[in-house]
Amino acid sequence: MGNLKSKLKISIITPVYNMVPFIEDTVKSVLSQNGDFVLEYIVMDAKSTDGTLEILERYSDKIVLVSEKDSGQADAINKGLKLASGDVVAFLNADDRYTQGALDKVACFFIGNPEYKWLTGFCNIVDREGNIDLSREFITKYKNKRLLSYTYTKLLTENNFISQPSTFWRKSLHDEIGYFNTGLNYSFDYDFWCRIGVKYPLGLIEDYLSDFRFYDESKTGSGAFSHINEHFSITKKYTSNPLLLIKSRFQDYKKVFGNYLLKIVKR
Repeated sequence: MGNLKSKLKISIITPVYNMVPFIEDTVKSVLSQNGDFVLEYIVMDAKSTDGTLEILERYSDKIVLVSEKDSGQADAINKGLKLASGDVVAFLNADDRYTQGALDKVACFFIGNPEYKWLTGFCNIVDREGNIDLSREFITKYKNKRLLSYTYTKLLTENNFISQPSTFWRKSLHDEIGYFNTGLNYSFDYDFWCRIGVKYPLGLIEDYLSDFRFYDESKTGSGAFSHINEHFSITKKYTSNPLLLIKSRFQDYKKVFGNYLLKIVKR
């Protein structure tokens, strides 16, 4: 066993509000991670009223639990990031989870590649029950293919193919580019990727690091048009090239149409 002081420290932030069906699965997926790193797990609870807080209190000896009102998801994450003391940070939503061994792979990558400031990996799409959603496997394959041929231009013109729960970055980046934009509701992660990507190459772990839970009531599963409109407004911040903007808008509407067809097929 190496010296704890010399190990990479990873801080994970989970924002949560009323997530009784999923929160324990998420917490266990973080706390069960093993490897040659130090883990700090910060859970930002927005004064849940459905029993979520009672579940979290069972793990109070293993997590940093903060229960206070916030002004939205991005605000809660930012508060957690400012509390974090890790070398590497990330956030994991309260209905997603890490795959076994994910954080060890992340630690090994950052230790072995000190020049990289951020990385991402592949991400499964799972249903409400946590099973692989076979109807969305083509989305997973699409994202994997885009990651394998990543360029910053593709980030601006394709649907956001960088899966948030599989993405990690060095905490020092916040001193350079700030934190998440609290004025955004759906795509504050995409805005953050654009800010990093314009300056630094993206590292890739060609393995599945997380499970993203997709269901109708989730934020991603609802509000499709609000989501793509916000996404496009961000793209316009980082490019004024009309051809890139047209391509980006086309990809946004293609995503909405594809999700609509999936809902019809699954009925």
